[in-house]
Amino acid sequence: MSVAPGELLTRLGSGLRHGQPAVRTGHDQHDFAHQLTRARRGELRTGLPIAFDLRDPPTLSPEQAGRLSDAIDRLAAADAHRALVLLDGHAFLADPIERIVTGTAETASGTPVVGIDAFADARTRDRSPGGHDDEPDPDSFLSALRRSRAAEIRVP
Repeated sequence: MSVAPGELLTRLGSGLRHGQPAVRTGHDQHDFAHQLTRARRGELRTGLPIAFDLRDPPTLSPEQAGRLSDAIDRLAAADAHRALVLLDGHAFLADPIERIVTGTAETASGTPVVGIDAFADARTRDRSPGGHDDEPDPDSFLSALRRSRAAEIRVP
């Protein structure tokens, strides 16, 4: 049996046996493209844990840890490198690419937070009017961020 040099390279490169196509088409390519698009939009969730590089790391419930992980996933998909994440009374500074919380920010005083390139809100969305909420008003906090001279604020 004689095989043309180009066909031999195709077979060797594909790792497939004789008679099988070297390039996959159709459904597999569509799935990959679809998954890549979803990842770029921040729609895929890794479920990976977040490490804390803090002297006194907070104790989070599994539900809170999941919301923090989801926020970090969205920030990483947006290519954030130093982000601020609000989570149930906490304001965390994080490196989304490394999945590490590196510090906390004081939000109640309105002190500007500098050196961040993204922001994510991981607080619960179930806020009833007149309910008890000990977190800072997000509008005033975002106003403080805008005044902080941060290079860019992206809200995923």
